[in-house]
Amino acid sequence: GIHYIGQMQEGSLMRFLVDQLTDGQLEWAQLPTTYDAVVLGDPQGAGKTYRLHSGKQEYFRRLKEQFPGEAAAIDEFQRLVKSSARGVMLLGILKMLPRFLAGLLVRSRLLPRLCPFSRLASRSLKEVVDGLTPNPELRAVFSYLFPTYGVHPSKASFSMHSILVNHFLHGAWYPKGGAGEIAFHTIHVIRKAGGNVFGKAPVQRILLDPQGRACGVSVKKGQDLVDIFAPVVISDAGIFNTYKRLLPAEAQALP
Repeated sequence: GIHYIGQMQEGSLMRFLVDQLTDGQLEWAQLPTTYDAVVLGDPQGAGKTYRLHSGKQEYFRRLKEQFPGEAAAIDEFQRLVKSSARGVMLLGILKMLPRFLAGLLVRSRLLPRLCPFSRLASRSLKEVVDGLTPNPELRAVFSYLFPTYGVHPSKASFSMHSILVNHFLHGAWYPKGGAGEIAFHTIHVIRKAGGNVFGKAPVQRILLDPQGRACGVSVKKGQDLVDIFAPVVISDAGIFNTYKRLLPAEAQALP
């Protein structure tokens, strides 16, 4: 399922890409301007509620209203979030560079100087927000999105957290008709382009060619295994599923 999605405002790059994937058939409903609330303490009792508002400037302005005297900390948080989020583009460029040049930038430690995202990536969310303010409630509001990606602030990269904060600055949206509408409208586009989509066909393993490159997947269809070959295999299974479950034993044993 989907909780909500950011950056779906008209004219945004994200909206353009989703419209291309769904042939413009997927409609989005924007959540209210106050799209999130952070409740600290007993939600049924004397807990405090802080509200998050959509808008690149409104988001931070409303935080200042709820935390008078913390304007400097909120301004610095805003600066770090925007700086880190902009740095993501530089990481994209890094992946397009020749490997030797990208390696040189990393080994020479020039990358953190050139790219704010890289500079802040090694600092935890907790470390950064603890350095911004001694106010535990403001720290909690700065960090409240961490359950979305499931990593505790002491272990989460501030740069990765910044991407998510920036993602929701314009507010939040939900697909009309529910999350299933995304797949429904995407399948048509994939098939129109000559592709296909398999439902209820869990991947059992990744197939490798003699050179050890991924060349397909084996899926379960009913009680049978079906091998599907492709020139390119793209996966979002994650490192643990890939190495512990999907790759053959001989590949798992490689250094």
